[in-house]
Amino acid sequence: MSLRWRLLLGFSLTLLLAVLGLGALLYAITAQSLERSFRLELQTLARQYAQLALQAEQVSLREPPPSPLAERLGNVSAFLLRPDKTIQETLGSSQDFMLPTSAWQTLERNQETVAGLNNFRAAAAFPIFSSSGVYQLAFVVVVAADDLSGASSLEQLRTSIVLWASAATLIALLLGQVLTSWLLRPLRQIASTAAAVSSGNLTARIPNAARPDEIGALKRDLNAMLVRLEHLVEAQRRFTANAAHDLRTPIAVLRTELEVALRRPREAAAYREVLERVLERCKSLGVLTEDLLALARLEAGLEKPVPLVLQQALSSTIETYTRAAEQQQKTFYLELPADLEIIGDTVALNRIFANLLGNALRFAKQEFGLRAERNAETISIRVWDDGTGIPESQHKQLFDRFQKGTHSSGTGLGLAIAQEATRAHNGTISLELSQTGAVFLVQLPSSNPRLTQTQYNPTQVKS
Repeated sequence: MSLRWRLLLGFSLTLLLAVLGLGALLYAITAQSLERSFRLELQTLARQYAQLALQAEQVSLREPPPSPLAERLGNVSAFLLRPDKTIQETLGSSQDFMLPTSAWQTLERNQETVAGLNNFRAAAAFPIFSSSGVYQLAFVVVVAADDLSGASSLEQLRTSIVLWASAATLIALLLGQVLTSWLLRPLRQIASTAAAVSSGNLTARIPNAARPDEIGALKRDLNAMLVRLEHLVEAQRRFTANAAHDLRTPIAVLRTELEVALRRPREAAAYREVLERVLERCKSLGVLTEDLLALARLEAGLEKPVPLVLQQALSSTIETYTRAAEQQQKTFYLELPADLEIIGDTVALNRIFANLLGNALRFAKQEFGLRAERNAETISIRVWDDGTGIPESQHKQLFDRFQKGTHSSGTGLGLAIAQEATRAHNGTISLELSQTGAVFLVQLPSSNPRLTQTQYNPTQVKS
């Protein structure tokens, strides 16, 4: 059975049970109220018979005049009993009455009583005491009757409850169709989107994800999962394409060199020269493979970002390029406050600034540096050098993969890796216009934006 039918049947059964339960409660309350009224009316009628019996010279039963009370009761019979429980006189054809022992004990205490005979029939007893001589029970007037009004009212009520239950079942089925369609619409949207993704459409998203309820939250979480899945698959595709693109040529060159070297015997020095060239190409392939893997991981997003102090996170990279500047007799300027904090990954951050500082050191004439400052809720970090700068013709393709500069000897993935790592930190990277050299601006969200900008003294590292 489908979920829709289970919901429909459950809703209909719940509404039907609720109507039947309320009907049963109403029936019980009404029955008690009608029984109470019937007993009071029967007692009133018994008093009337007793009063009429006492008006004669001798105690004798007489028919009361017609009244609405008598019309509501049916099959009325009156009995005049002696204290020994024998019948002295009877009015009416029915002999259906019985007073239990407890009723006689009540009558002897000069109290009226009502005894039930069966459904919708009862008997009311009224005591008559002797006023001459010893005060004692002389007669008992008993009136037995059927509750015609109560029986009719309860019959009508039962019919109404059955009709209402039937109507409630029909309404539940009709309303249930509407409600289940409305409730299951988000699930149909989710199922439709899942089917689209399964068929290969990774850009499909669940609509109406902005609803401020649990369904909206579920849709937003699933959409976020689909976005991440799309990024993972796209990263895998790009990695495969990039690897096939950039590994094919070096591997072909290696194979050619080895095949040429094996075609005829050579001197040991010639073999050594070939092996050295092959080793250099293998090293380049290793660097390229590492860059491709790093790019694929960054495209999938950061696994476990944590709070980081920027100065501490970049300490190893800063130390590396401080020593490199000394070795190349260049000046490295560092302006990095100690209170700048972000949420991120240490390895990814070091990849960003290792690539930028590596380029700055390579192309700097004499000076390069890193300068960081807080602006509102972001941290701006500039890496600069005093070199010849980047030609304007290369600005648009600067962050493209395998895009190499005129004097570049790398894999062409350094700035692409820096850009992906910055995006993984929800930041941006761009090239700023400068009259001399190149200036790269990295902007990252700050995890403590409420702090004021720290005043600091720049640290100058000279060779």
